[in-house]
Amino acid sequence: MQRFEPKPDFKDWPARWASLALRGVFVLVTLIHSGCGMKAEDGAGSSGGGSQSTPFKLRVTVKTKWEGGGADTTWGSCNATSTTPNVGKSTCTINIPEAQLFFSKLKFTFDVESETTCAQVSFYPFYYLSSKSAGYTPPGATAAIDCSGTNWQTNAGCWNGAVKDVVPTFPSQSGRYFLPGASGTSYSGFPDVLSSNEKFTSLVSNNRYTVNSIPNAARAAYPATGVGPFLATAGDCGASAARNPEGVCYLDYYVTCTDVYGETLYSVLMQINDINSTIDQFPTW
Repeated sequence: MQRFEPKPDFKDWPARWASLALRGVFVLVTLIHSGCGMKAEDGAGSSGGGSQSTPFKLRVTVKTKWEGGGADTTWGSCNATSTTPNVGKSTCTINIPEAQLFFSKLKFTFDVESETTCAQVSFYPFYYLSSKSAGYTPPGATAAIDCSGTNWQTNAGCWNGAVKDVVPTFPSQSGRYFLPGASGTSYSGFPDVLSSNEKFTSLVSNNRYTVNSIPNAARAAYPATGVGPFLATAGDCGASAARNPEGVCYLDYYVTCTDVYGETLYSVLMQINDINSTIDQFPTW
């Protein structure tokens, strides 16, 4: 069973989860007794994470599928392995050859050790704020939009990133969750992220839609120096600056495991990186 998540507000985490805990317990109990399934609308290598054979509390596996079809290719898993709740945060990087990423869908599978421990698993895909200006032309678009004033807060065209395929209600919501007690301890029911080639119909020749391995210096420097695509300070982002753990207007791939009380026990903060051999054919950051 999966639902949409609102934008995470990490400054007000206790209050947010006090509300979600009540909702999560109710939904979980209702689903177990009703036998309800998913909502109708659902249809090389890693570092710092671990293989699928590594013991885990929460695991995220990243795969690609060529847009022309064929079998999935698994590139690695990010595992939260700590046996002590509340200190189970894991960070890792998944490396994918740049051309294969550009022409492939991105797929995610989520596993938990126990549905008792992880009553709810939430997934916040990568996003960043592209513009707060009038006359901004989004990647792949042919017409400008207005991101000035407060328009950027509600216009998805002012943002970019994989979240736009996984969460169609973005930016009003930025994540989705599923309940292992209803869906099982392994889940891959969230929508795939389209390849950049499909998403932008060849008008864009980079992997910035999915790759989030941006150096922190580049993130923090914009817009004062004009380096990078990010609006990086609280003043730039306004109230939304508090809505992700990095404190700026972007969010890396982020997955949490919470119990029935709404406590975050384990989490994974993940970067996806494209790699090249000698020439950078599909630039990122």
